[in-house]
Amino acid sequence: MANIGSENMTSDIILKLSQKVNALLARDDVDGVVITHGTDTLDETAYFLNLTVKSDKPVVFTAAMRPASAISADGAMNLLEAVTVAADPNAKGRGVMVVLNDRIGSARFVTKTNATTLDTFKAPEEGYLGVIVNGKPQFETRVEKIHTCDLFLTYVISRNYPMW
Repeated sequence: MANIGSENMTSDIILKLSQKVNALLARDDVDGVVITHGTDTLDETAYFLNLTVKSDKPVVFTAAMRPASAISADGAMNLLEAVTVAADPNAKGRGVMVVLNDRIGSARFVTKTNATTLDTFKAPEEGYLGVIVNGKPQFETRVEKIHTCDLFLTYVISRNYPMW
């Protein structure tokens, strides 16, 4: 879709990502989608997709706080856990999720709280949807509010507006 630093995300790219995800999820041979994303704007992109994806199939964002060259890199495990969550039948109907550091968060509530710590994505007041225990998702709650809105996005934004 795009191979850019997340600090370079634009509204045009996010809209195209939403359209691509909706098209993929409409296919019978697709059970869910996992998106790898830089951490700078992951929460904003995930929230936008939470509002615009029109499917109950799982959409899971993941990232890495440490580079692959680090002694304790987290990217590979986060990716494995994101795929595991997306493949779990209990992930259906939970809106867009963010999976990092053994935690499953709702895109509605997850926010980046620190630029350097491994456990930076938190859902401070609302809590997490669940956790990963011994490689298996354990869902504890769900967001009861409808996760999509009635936006009907048919026009591609003609200008790239920065995220901030």
